[in-house]
Amino acid sequence: MRRRYPYIERKLTMIIRVSNEGGLHVRPASRIAAIARESRSRVRIAYESRDADGSSMMDIMLLAVPENGRLRIEVTGRDAEDTLIRLIGAFEKNFAETYDDIT
Repeated sequence: MRRRYPYIERKLTMIIRVSNEGGLHVRPASRIAAIARESRSRVRIAYESRDADGSSMMDIMLLAVPENGRLRIEVTGRDAEDTLIRLIGAFEKNFAETYDDIT
């Protein structure tokens, strides 16, 4: 079992592809910001030469990330691992968006 030390901050970085239609629009940006605000860690998101505060929906939307865009997500803090896992889960589930019921 791994020991966790509450006073040690971790910095984790991951590259992830945006696979949902429409890229990072309102719903995904809102979900990312909510996860970041619930965390005790700092979340930064970068696309091309721009970066954003992960807790700000507007900052995320201003990145204008299209479908298939690649993001660098950087999480720094005591719960960085848990926060990054939650963010990855949101991306993997396409932010709970489905287009099957659209006619």
